[in-house]
Amino acid sequence: RFYPNGFGSSTRGITAGGSPAPSAFTTSIEYTTIASLGNAVSFGNLTLGRERASGCSSPTRGIYAGGRSPADQNIIEFVTIATTGDAIDFGDLTVARADSAGQSSLTHGYTSGGSTIPSNVNVIDKFPFSSDANSVDVGDLTVARNVVSGQSSSTNGYTSGGDAPLYLTIDKFSYRDWE
Repeated sequence: RFYPNGFGSSTRGITAGGSPAPSAFTTSIEYTTIASLGNAVSFGNLTLGRERASGCSSPTRGIYAGGRSPADQNIIEFVTIATTGDAIDFGDLTVARADSAGQSSLTHGYTSGGSTIPSNVNVIDKFPFSSDANSVDVGDLTVARNVVSGQSSSTNGYTSGGDAPLYLTIDKFSYRDWE
């Protein structure tokens, strides 16, 4: 499938959403057990089939946020990584968007950048892993861009790259500024 996204823990890697064909958005969630070889196994379903969402995770929860189906979405949903089952909607992003990056601190998930048809987004949203809540806009990237990549360390989130036009920018933000 095209444009899925994922998240994981030390024991499982999880892939969700995407498009198996143009204009066909899947709700499928699958997992692999990291310590063994084998094919992906069905985990459950998203509440809404979509592609181009961002993923992030805590040790217990995996988050799938935003995306396109074909309209831009603001939905934030989670699964409990150690079990199987359908995703649960627990909040909304501040801006409906696709092609954003996901970052993870120990206590919060972040979604940065992305696109809304027809423009790019510079917003950095934060939401808690431990409770159901809408996201909060906590800052901005240095430049609005989409199709970005997200990275996480124990203290910082990073948003790198981007498309339309090609961006060679890496933004860094400190979790402690917002937690």
